[in-house]
Amino acid sequence: MKALILCPALLVAALLANPVSAQNIRIAVANPSKIFDGMTEKRDAQQELERKITAIKDEDNARKTELNKMKSDRDQLKTDTKQYQDLSLRLMQKAIEYDAWARITQAEATRQQKMMMVQLFNKIVSAVTDVAKKQGIDLVITEQLPEIPENIEQLTPDQLRAIISSRNVLYANADKVDITQAVIAQLNADYTKPQPK
Repeated sequence: MKALILCPALLVAALLANPVSAQNIRIAVANPSKIFDGMTEKRDAQQELERKITAIKDEDNARKTELNKMKSDRDQLKTDTKQYQDLSLRLMQKAIEYDAWARITQAEATRQQKMMMVQLFNKIVSAVTDVAKKQGIDLVITEQLPEIPENIEQLTPDQLRAIISSRNVLYANADKVDITQAVIAQLNADYTKPQPK
């Protein structure tokens, strides 16, 4: 599903160019960050990811312990013996295997996390579409409201400008146009429904 992203300034210009049709357009906002945080499925997926990370850390520790034991065993031998040379070779092979395992495991964990985020975002877009259609809404704008820190002394003017510029909704009557909670409710209802067999 592809979503069309409109620049709010372009949208306003288009609406001002044709004020008669602007009266018939219903616009709403939805905050994807709040929706992500409110999704039961996201929390469950996050817990599963944390469980996997714990298992990976346990295996990582076991592999490191094995390498350290091999190194300790080897270091107790005289360097000019065949046993020392053989153990050094095995230690080098194990270290390379460990490095490859660590890189592959990290890459796979990152890939899975990104796939989860895309899948959840696609569900959010679908739920926003469903809620908007049910409520007769024509356009839903992503609400991004980064907060300006109370102590702006630590910010450069460029950093402050970036925060201000990234805010894409200056005012919205949340009671009338914010569908964030309705989208969260829709997603959680869809997630908890028993899956057809």
